Amino acid sequence: MEVELQSEDHVVSGAGRARSSSRARSRLLSVTVGTVVIVLGGCSTARPGVVTSVMEAQDQATAEFREVVALDPQTWSGATPPPVPNDCTANGHRGVQFTYFTEADKPSNPRSLVRAAARRWKDEGYRIEEVSIPVDAETGDISAVTARAAGKPSASMAGTTIRAHLYVDSVCVRGDPDSYR
Repeated sequence: MEVELQSEDHVVSGAGRARSSSRARSRLLSVTVGTVVIVLGGCSTARPGVVTSVMEAQDQATAEFREVVALDPQTWSGATPPPVPNDCTANGHRGVQFTYFTEADKPSNPRSLVRAAARRWKDEGYRIEEVSIPVDAETGDISAVTARAAGKPSASMAGTTIRAHLYVDSVCVRGDPDSYR
């Protein structure tokens, strides 16, 4: 399977071989879907002149994560995962950004799941990018969406009939990521 995605900011190419076992196929699709979401997702920083604390950034991203999970609680587990702190640059200074991630096995309707997230993000003022990549009859399409807006967490979701992923990244704010590891 050869995959090439293009958006106005990114081009992603990758190749993978279909394997006969469903476990191997599941891993390949999980890596492919995860790569699509991560590369398209990007990051966002707080707007210049707006002071956002580390706690505010975490709270904002946690709230966004929970709102998207609530769109289809049967697909996603109810628990909010602990965030992963990442290095970033906030207005020329060392910063921290928090990533919230979850995945779900065998979503009942991955395309509908992704479209619901896209509608929500668009209604909230995000700029969205959607892609759909045909894989095969068993897997269906990889449906993915990314959402970005100034001063808000960035988010992305991707899904197939095998697995769905949701990422929410807080805005990047001044801080030491090592303090949160």
